[in-house]
Amino acid sequence: EGVAYALRSVLEVYREHRHEFASVTLLGGGLRSWFWAQIICDVFGVPCRLHRSPHNATGRGAAMVAAVAAGLIPSLEAWPADEVVGDTLLPGEENRAVYEHGYSAYAQLYPQLKPVFDDVRSWS
Repeated sequence: EGVAYALRSVLEVYREHRHEFASVTLLGGGLRSWFWAQIICDVFGVPCRLHRSPHNATGRGAAMVAAVAAGLIPSLEAWPADEVVGDTLLPGEENRAVYEHGYSAYAQLYPQLKPVFDDVRSWS
């Protein structure tokens, strides 16, 4: 859940700059677990589309950017969505209050703990 809160903090930066999300696409090796993906979805509070090939997402993203740069497609949005997105998870309303409370605690604690994290990082 802490990782999901950290990921949500990134979404919150976008929201602070008036960029809202109707949904997000999840990718990466952690998505091998439906349970993990559902936790992220519940913490984000928006529908989460699961990438069809989460393990190849980095390479696919690089190929998409290269295709735009080479003029093969006009924009990233022009990439066929059905090639990228599989199932969609919806946030579970039964978990929203718990995760909102948890995220609120995370958002308050992180700035207070950051100096400790910086100190620990300096040990190596």
